[in-house]
Amino acid sequence: MADLSYEKLRRLFYYDPETGLFSRLAGKRKVGSLTGNGYFCIKIGPAGSNRRYMAHRLAWFYTYGKWPNHEVDHINGNRLDNRIANLREATRSQNEFAAKKGKGIRWEPKRKKWLARIGVNWKQINLGRYATREEALAAYKKAAKEAFGEFAEFDRKEG
Repeated sequence: MADLSYEKLRRLFYYDPETGLFSRLAGKRKVGSLTGNGYFCIKIGPAGSNRRYMAHRLAWFYTYGKWPNHEVDHINGNRLDNRIANLREATRSQNEFAAKKGKGIRWEPKRKKWLARIGVNWKQINLGRYATREEALAAYKKAAKEAFGEFAEFDRKEG
């Protein structure tokens, strides 16, 4: 990322923190294209040798004047919502958990029980088997809150 300076980014683009959209200062047209995995990216550089930058990382750089130390998480889970209020810095483990929220329980037909498990730092932790879905989900949410703090907010509404 060192090849794009903060000054160059601010010379080329305007970022609207309320909409999360970038536009070129020359021409005022919106910029960006959709990647195959559902993120916006923006090409910057001389014609023919453009480098692709993820818009959420550019938004962070534009707003704070430095690249994020880790990954950037979309709080509401919408990869196209690049409003700065919807972005937060996250470790890989936190970001992966936020993307998979609620997938830590499953029904085991042979045992006729609900299994609760959680992945923390690439290790699967068995939280136990429960008679009801609600008990398994409660165990999962408790473990998630302990391991991931604010990234374990299950009832957040999309903004």
